[in-house]
Amino acid sequence: MGHSPLKIEQEHYKVPKKAKTFTWALIGIGLVLSIIGFFTIPRDNGHHNSNGDDHATVNENIEVLKAGVQDEAGQHGDEHQDASSAHGNDNSNSGHNDEHQTTEGEKHAEFHGDIVGYEIGTPIDCGIASCEDETHNHAAHAEEHHAKPWYTQVWTALLANSYYILLISLGGLFFYCVQYVANAGWATTLLRIPQGMYSFFIIPAAVVMLVVFFGGDDMYHWIHYQHLNLSVENSGFDKILDGKKWFLNSTFLFGVVPVCMVVWYIIGMRLKALSKMEEEEGGTKGHFKSIRSSAAFMVIFGFTFSFLAWLVIMSLDAHWFSTIFGIYHFATLWVCSLSVIMLITLHLRKNGYMKTLREDHIHDLGKFMFAFSVFWMYIWVAQYLLIWYANIPEESMYYTMRRTNSYDFFFIANVVINFVIPFLLFMTRDGKRNPKIITFVAISILIGHWIDMYLGIYPGAFNGEVVYPGLLEIGLFLLFAGIFIKWTLNAISKRGIIPINHPFIEESATHDVGV
Repeated sequence: MGHSPLKIEQEHYKVPKKAKTFTWALIGIGLVLSIIGFFTIPRDNGHHNSNGDDHATVNENIEVLKAGVQDEAGQHGDEHQDASSAHGNDNSNSGHNDEHQTTEGEKHAEFHGDIVGYEIGTPIDCGIASCEDETHNHAAHAEEHHAKPWYTQVWTALLANSYYILLISLGGLFFYCVQYVANAGWATTLLRIPQGMYSFFIIPAAVVMLVVFFGGDDMYHWIHYQHLNLSVENSGFDKILDGKKWFLNSTFLFGVVPVCMVVWYIIGMRLKALSKMEEEEGGTKGHFKSIRSSAAFMVIFGFTFSFLAWLVIMSLDAHWFSTIFGIYHFATLWVCSLSVIMLITLHLRKNGYMKTLREDHIHDLGKFMFAFSVFWMYIWVAQYLLIWYANIPEESMYYTMRRTNSYDFFFIANVVINFVIPFLLFMTRDGKRNPKIITFVAISILIGHWIDMYLGIYPGAFNGEVVYPGLLEIGLFLLFAGIFIKWTLNAISKRGIIPINHPFIEESATHDVGV
């Protein structure tokens, strides 16, 4: 006896009034908070600290540093005068002066290194190795790095929020391509959601590059240093930055990174066109072309995504590096994208759409969120422990800046929100099938990784100075989130939300995890 084929009907999503109101509310509130935050940033000559006590502590440290350098200079000056009196002013005194200056430079460098290693509150962006070579006028050097124009916070807030949304949008494209490369069928009914997400990608990508172009001198020490064109005999020469100039340079940043973004976007648009062809013509021609395009994206993405993370984020701490930094940001991209896909899926289901969706789809998305929250924590611990037990100064300073009393709350909250909450709540089967628990965990993950982005960007951009998230940061987060949600839902509504001509749609409609 034959079985009748499964009847799958197309569905057309119309953005509900509540969703429109919600997105406009996010955009409106975010815009108002951003404007208020912009005009409430103190307009002083050097950058402010949002906590007066912390600012005072930093200034006190600089004053202590000044006094120490002056005392050292005074002592060496007295010694130098005594030596000069003893030896007279003959020509042989020239060689003695050279020797004495070298000794003085070594002592100054040693004192300088002690201050950098001991005073947590002082800016330490100059790096240990370069500081040992820079043996003059350290107090002026510290003040130069400490002083940031007020608008640096505007550039940094724009960078943090646009880069974060960029990762989520790019994660939609990655999710889409993985399904084709893996020949997976379970998520076919969900494919319109990541398509809608990556259609927004070019907007935050453009914002990131514009912010880096116009605000790079204020955020990135290496860009400012590059413009100085210093050689080894010049004062202020930085051995570490000079050694990285083949990679940390404006040509690479504004040449390679935009090209990578454009290539990702072109592949995404090609996949969208192939999806439309599949929807209109049926058959497997578009499907197999999508597999090849997805495979090309995966290879290109695997080699180029780290460039984005290294040049745009890691280089904010220009003297520091981590070999797994790109993987760390990929983990953020992936788990945040899964959380957004989950939230949109629940929204569609709640409003009566996606009749092909089963509890097993929700369960599988929950398992992915659980697994990659653990994966993110694994990468976090691996990076932290390697730096901790190696105890190399130019590496450990990254966590030294982030483990001060001022950042401790965010440092701990980052781990608790991004790992402990999803781990405990998603450990059970029921937790991964309960919409309320799922929604709470997904929102927690998105907020937690925004905190992680803040911790990764702000200490480096402000040379260790503490700048807390204020109205500007929160407002821009809500503004970008509102625009992203509105854009994505509108993109989903422009086409049928069920890929009825996809070869695996029946497999997806009958998906069963067996538990």
